[in-house]
Amino acid sequence: MRKLGRYTAHRISLFKNLCVSLALNKRIVTTIAKAKDLRSVFEKLVTTAKIDSLHSTRKLLSKMHNNMRAVKSIYEIGKEMIDRPGGYTRIIKIDNERAIIELVSYNLIPKAVES
Repeated sequence: MRKLGRYTAHRISLFKNLCVSLALNKRIVTTIAKAKDLRSVFEKLVTTAKIDSLHSTRKLLSKMHNNMRAVKSIYEIGKEMIDRPGGYTRIIKIDNERAIIELVSYNLIPKAVES
């Protein structure tokens, strides 16, 4: 994982915030380096959410700033991806510095639910 020019605590907090944003919005725009590192962090969370237990809930809460709304969203994503062995996100490069990271099932979400 890259250091991204931040101290360890700041970097961990950054990825927690990015995970919460991605879980709630299903798509975010960030830098390419952050998107590449976020992919591994977020996919581990979705894999944890596939197992519906108290332990996984507490694990997710610790990784997502105790944001219950985001944890519920992760569980919904985990239910959608239950048959998928991995690769829950995709990265789309916008230009030399920015990229969109989104869920693979993002385009399958109806437009009414999206807004």
